[in-house]
Amino acid sequence: MKYRFRRLTSVVLAAGFMFTAAACSNGSKNNLTDTVYWTAPSSVKYMLEQTPDLKYGENPSLEMCGNETESVQLIVTPSANVSSYDVQVGALTSGENSIPAENVKVFAEHYINVTAPTTAQFPAGYYPDAMIPLEYVKKAGEDKIKKGQNQAFVLQITADEGTPAGVYSAPVTVTLNGESEVKTLRVEVRDYSISTATHTKTAFALWDDQLVYGHYEVTPELIDTYYEFLNDYRVTPLNVPNIKTLTPEEQAQTVYEYAVREDISGINLPYI
Repeated sequence: MKYRFRRLTSVVLAAGFMFTAAACSNGSKNNLTDTVYWTAPSSVKYMLEQTPDLKYGENPSLEMCGNETESVQLIVTPSANVSSYDVQVGALTSGENSIPAENVKVFAEHYINVTAPTTAQFPAGYYPDAMIPLEYVKKAGEDKIKKGQNQAFVLQITADEGTPAGVYSAPVTVTLNGESEVKTLRVEVRDYSISTATHTKTAFALWDDQLVYGHYEVTPELIDTYYEFLNDYRVTPLNVPNIKTLTPEEQAQTVYEYAVREDISGINLPYI
């Protein structure tokens, strides 16, 4: 009787260990072993459920000049649901030269559902549109990806004026559900810098009263932020920010301060 009991106990324990091992195996892999990491130029858009396109490889790379900002996409297609993610990029190094980590910004692309396409070439579905700073996505708890869907990240790199020419590289650590995968960002900096002066004349219509449709409150600081944001991309807005709130004397002084900036290509003079 004791022998039979011991045999039965052994069988139960063995079965228990088998189930425990299977559970531990699945848990440790987190079902993410078949996750696809791929990359693409910033000018190419891939839809939320589009099949991964591996022609650009899995390690992001780009070429740029000094005094320039360029971007490249790193796209993740997980083999399991992702309840949290993170992307960290280290400093770019080339021998003794470096581009600091703070010169690299990470954005998560937000997908917009297009239900009524305007042409047969572009089907209905979710398209990447907005670029949201990663820290805000995580703060809002929206750092989630469904199994088999794409999540694109934009890596935006700025090479300061005078950055030595060379091939720079940095680790890109992608963490999904607490498990990390490291890719390599490669940046080739050319042997010249783009001038700060903007020679292309622009007058982008940025209407202050329209900003209220995207913000709860429009402040002078917000208007100034929009102006400088566009100007960072060498697109000078039509009007000097907050110009209508100033007296004629203040307007004259403010217009002069903007006019002497070499990064501003045009100014719409106010009239009274």
